[in-house]
Amino acid sequence: MGHHRYDRTASTIITLFGAITNSVLTIQVLAAWRSIKWEPESEWEMSGDKWQLTGVKVIWALLSVYFASAAAVCAIGLHGILKHKPSHVRFYRDYSIADFSFCAFFTALATYGAFFSPARTGVCEELSHHPELMRDMVEVGLSLENCELWLERATFAGLAFMFVIMIVRLHFLLAVSKYYSHLSRHRSYHQRSASCAVTPACLSSSGSSQPSSLTLAPQSMERIFVVPNMSSPSANDLESGVEMVYAAVPLHTLPKEVQEQATEAWIATAASSTNAPSITRHHYHHHRRHHHNHRRSSSSASRETTGLIRLDIAPEEGLLPVYSAEPESDLNMMNNNSKA
Repeated sequence: MGHHRYDRTASTIITLFGAITNSVLTIQVLAAWRSIKWEPESEWEMSGDKWQLTGVKVIWALLSVYFASAAAVCAIGLHGILKHKPSHVRFYRDYSIADFSFCAFFTALATYGAFFSPARTGVCEELSHHPELMRDMVEVGLSLENCELWLERATFAGLAFMFVIMIVRLHFLLAVSKYYSHLSRHRSYHQRSASCAVTPACLSSSGSSQPSSLTLAPQSMERIFVVPNMSSPSANDLESGVEMVYAAVPLHTLPKEVQEQATEAWIATAASSTNAPSITRHHYHHHRRHHHNHRRSSSSASRETTGLIRLDIAPEEGLLPVYSAEPESDLNMMNNNSKA
């Protein structure tokens, strides 16, 4: 139970943070789009930088779409987590996996570019054609004189930052995947219980020869929490056939350390239907007969029952009362009297 709570909390944090961060980045990119002067100042610049401006516009538009779509997907994932909708969580998980793969590929490409000097030279040459952008980059220490050195240092710093971000994102992605597995399993159990309440044949599709796998009553799944056995029963109780009782206890009444060790489980309970009592009764009698046979065989291996009548008699005690023998003097007296 504690793991599911941690996964849900981590999933909520990453989706909320992603929705806010990507929304802010989208606004910043759109604001920078308006501040940059895209129109060339002369006809000569128009003929030379037409394709370059088009490429920059395409990249800028792709960034805007990327951050906007990321914000929308994070909002969908947050809604799915809060409302317990597995389809929304799965959509966010799949998008996160694709985005994680893209960021990993981009990081590897940037690593290659950091050690490839012609790439840095080309970037600096491209930046020199945009004086407006260079004036904005002066605040962060970038100029035409130290362009290549600044790009090299910025690339290594960016790689270190991206590496940390990738590790953090991987942990959150694993938490989202685990929480989605929990939601989908929970939903499948509810769907199975709902379908079994209508069609009881869904429980008897195995066709096994064992009596325990035959058709039982329509069942619905009920969630319980199993706590570790704090005090195990003694061996004497188990050998003497003492029946153990497992009672339902509210989870909040247990100590906190026991609640943290509780394990989630699902049990099948009989649903209410017209033919369920007879089937359940048959299974109950079969279970009781098997239980009594087991107790009879385990109570005494040497004792055998040959009839249906049981007499409470002591060992080596006869069925008829025992008469004591009369003294010999009494017998002689009785014989003399008979002769007389």
